[in-house]
Amino acid sequence: MRRHSGMDAGIQRPRMAVFGLLQAMSDTKVLPPSSKRMTNSTHCFVSPHADDIAYSAIGSLSNTPEAAKKWLVTVFSVSCWSFEHALNPDAAVEVTAKRKQEDGGFATLFDCEYIALPLVDSSLRAYHGGGEYQVNPHDDPIYWQVKILLSDLIMQLPNDTVFYLPLGIGHHVDHLIVREAVKEIVNDLNRLVFYEDLPYADQFSDAQIEAVALSIDPRLSPMLIAMQEYWDTKAQAIQLYPSQLEANTYSRIHHYARRIGKEGYERVWVVKNKV
Repeated sequence: MRRHSGMDAGIQRPRMAVFGLLQAMSDTKVLPPSSKRMTNSTHCFVSPHADDIAYSAIGSLSNTPEAAKKWLVTVFSVSCWSFEHALNPDAAVEVTAKRKQEDGGFATLFDCEYIALPLVDSSLRAYHGGGEYQVNPHDDPIYWQVKILLSDLIMQLPNDTVFYLPLGIGHHVDHLIVREAVKEIVNDLNRLVFYEDLPYADQFSDAQIEAVALSIDPRLSPMLIAMQEYWDTKAQAIQLYPSQLEANTYSRIHHYARRIGKEGYERVWVVKNKV
C-alpha cells in the first residue's frame, strides 16, 4: 500500500450496497470464523507492496486449509517510500532493505514461502503530482516486466493454485498492474480472489467499490470474512510494518471492517459459485 494523498477520515459512508443498491444484505455470502474454505493445496497471496496483505487479507490468509502451501509474493519490492523518509530516492537502498525485513517477518509469522520480485515501485518511476493514480496500467512500461516475472512464477505453481490479488480500489497504478497481470496470466476467474485494498477502501462508497468489482467482471460477487477471531492477529500483522504506518492506519482499517458489518469483516470478491 502506498500512501494516498487527500484521505479524509470524516467522509460520509453509506451502508453496504451489493449488486445494485436495492439488493439485500442477505445476498452476500458470509464466511464465519474458523471456516476453512477452498481445499486447494496452494494459495498465493500477491501483494503490490510490502504490507498490502497485512492490511487487506488476513482473514483470507487465516482461512486457508491448515495443510495448504502458502506463498507471499511482493511484486514491487524496491522503494524509496517510508513515513520516515517520505519520497527520497537517496534512501531507496535503506528503505528497500527495511521493507523486505518487515515482509520477511510477516512471512515467518504466517508460515508463507516468500518471494520479493526485484521491481521498482511507483515512487521510483518518475510519477509526480498524483500521476500514479491516473495512468492506465498497461501504459506503464514496467507492466510487461511484471507480467513476464509473474508468468514464470505462476507456471511453477500447481494448476489449482488460488491467487489473491488486489481489487484495485483507489486506482493506484501498482495495484492495477498486479491485478491485470495476474488476471491475464491465470485466465480463470474461479482461481482468483480479489481483496479490497485497505486502507484505500475506507475512502470510497460501497457503490463505488461495487463498480470497480463489476468493471473487472460482472460475475464477481462479494463474500464477507468474519474477523472476530482474527483482530489480534491482524493488529500484530499490521504492526510488523512500522515503516509504513500512520498513526490512524489501524483505526481506519478497523472502522472499515465495522462499516461492512457491525461485528467486523473483510470483504473479497469472487465468482458467484465459489464457496
